[in-house]
Amino acid sequence: MEMYLKNDKHIFRFPILPSTINVQDYAIINDSNITGLGDVAIFGGKGLRTIEISSFFPNPKRKYKFVNYSNYPKQWDCVSKIRGYMNNGEVMRFIVTGTEINFQARITDFTFSQQDGTGDVYYTINLKEYREIKISSTTPAKKKTDNKNRTSSKDKNNNKNKTSTKSKQTIHTVKKGDTLYDIAKKYYGKGSSYKKIIEKNKSKYPSLTKNTIIKAGWKLVI
Repeated sequence: MEMYLKNDKHIFRFPILPSTINVQDYAIINDSNITGLGDVAIFGGKGLRTIEISSFFPNPKRKYKFVNYSNYPKQWDCVSKIRGYMNNGEVMRFIVTGTEINFQARITDFTFSQQDGTGDVYYTINLKEYREIKISSTTPAKKKTDNKNRTSSKDKNNNKNKTSTKSKQTIHTVKKGDTLYDIAKKYYGKGSSYKKIIEKNKSKYPSLTKNTIIKAGWKLVI
């Protein structure tokens, strides 16, 4: 299991996993009063998830054997990175591999301290889910034409385009350790474009409509 904060500009891997990861997920329920009926509860949509994690950034001089990887940043460099993400309002993808925890968030709170003589820095980080606002634009309907030849020509062009699209289709075979975020960054240049991959593959792999977990051997249409 590995834990990351990622976006298109930064990647931070936590050197030590916290003992617990607290995720709060909830629905928005609004109370309303209806004359003659009384109070009713109205569903207002899905709330923003929050996460709290507590652990410590190890002092490299201690050379702990339980650290997840080697050449990790110094404890105060870790503090500087996390503070930078928070103070700059960075939207980061919080990922815990091997779980369903994989979503965009911002750091809302970051506290840290030294509690003993080891040089380790103990911390607590709170994150809140980031939800993109999508505004759909409307385009005027095209006028119909009675010219059969033009319609036939358009159909031929559409068929050519469809054939061309199919012939240029890219297939990615999932390998161990792959994430949708990393695959999207490889092919689209942005990890945040992972939803395109989900849309193209959810009919073949229905579990993608519920979570972003992918398995080695899957063949994803890009």
